[in-house]
Amino acid sequence: MLEDGERTRGTVRTIGGDLTGGMDAARRPTGPIIAILIVLAAVAIGQVVIGVPLYLVLFGIGQPNQGGLGYQLYATLVLFSATTLALYLWIRFKERRPFETVGFRSRPSRIWLGAAAGLVMFAVIVLVGVVSGQMTVALRPVTAGLVGGVLIALAGFVVQGSTEEILTRGYLLQAAARRWGLVAGVALQAAVFALLHGINPGTSVLALVNLVLVALFLAGWALLEGGLWGVCAWHAVWNWTQGNVWGLLVSGQPIETSLLSTRSVPDASDLVTGGGFGPEGGLVTTAVLVVGLAVVALLWRRHAG
Repeated sequence: MLEDGERTRGTVRTIGGDLTGGMDAARRPTGPIIAILIVLAAVAIGQVVIGVPLYLVLFGIGQPNQGGLGYQLYATLVLFSATTLALYLWIRFKERRPFETVGFRSRPSRIWLGAAAGLVMFAVIVLVGVVSGQMTVALRPVTAGLVGGVLIALAGFVVQGSTEEILTRGYLLQAAARRWGLVAGVALQAAVFALLHGINPGTSVLALVNLVLVALFLAGWALLEGGLWGVCAWHAVWNWTQGNVWGLLVSGQPIETSLLSTRSVPDASDLVTGGGFGPEGGLVTTAVLVVGLAVVALLWRRHAG
């Protein structure tokens, strides 16, 4: 017997709803190839069509401080809100289905679990870096302005992280799984997720491997949950913690508004610290994500058994 609130799709038992069935609610469903184009178009609309004019309004023709809070909020809150809006319009008016079917029909009770997991998993990465002598951590002078800026930055990462989950673990996985099957859907969203991040500064082969691991880990989590609440929270807190708490690069992007200042020692190994991509490009992150995948696999076996 399934527990209350669980549903079965094929051999996968999900908790709180069925993620992969979201596209079935569409009156005019989108196939996987078109879905890839829609994801790329939504990113282009958010980052370029809407993003460039807003950039000129906010910053003029000058070069803003890309590590500053103002630019960070523009890059996370503004650009990704526009990206989500573009996808929303396609889902509501072309596919003609409720936006919540992209992954928000399940109960939002996993938000806190996702946030806690993102916080703890990244803390382990930093702890290993410090204990191994590869990193140092120092507390910045704490002011009301700094704390306020760090909290405001969390709102930006909630939008940015959630948008990436909606595009990949939600929309793209749904479209591909409906036509090609679940394994192909998981693989496709992982490839697109890694490639979209592959243009970031400091990207390495190991960074791309870790991006694929992140995508597989979060896809497994989302399928077990039957929705995106937990992975949206994990993604937001993971990025916010590394950038605005620890003061590290976030996928190659600098962050200046942070509670702590974490730096690599002069002779640190890029295999540990991740080099110019930040810790997400290091072997410690690889190990943490492999453990996360193992936990997801064990839970998968329990719910599918």
